[in-house]
Amino acid sequence: MRIKQAKFNAIKRQNTLESYASVYSSCSGFKADRRMADGQHKTLEHIAMNVPCYTLDCLPDEDAARVCAAAVRKEGGDE
Repeated sequence: MRIKQAKFNAIKRQNTLESYASVYSSCSGFKADRRMADGQHKTLEHIAMNVPCYTLDCLPDEDAARVCAAAVRKEGGDE
């Protein structure tokens, strides 16, 4: 999940490439070691392809949490 301050509350599911970039930018690792870098890539690829990732544009208010929760529940089939 990426959170950005905005003048409105809205959530958007990221596509696979956006998800990979989002998760990758939050990871550290020893990329000079080819085996470790390949393992990290495979793990991130699996996450990006199987776990829904979102960008939340939001105000600092309670409604932002509701928008986020509704999207996650809908994705998980909890409606």
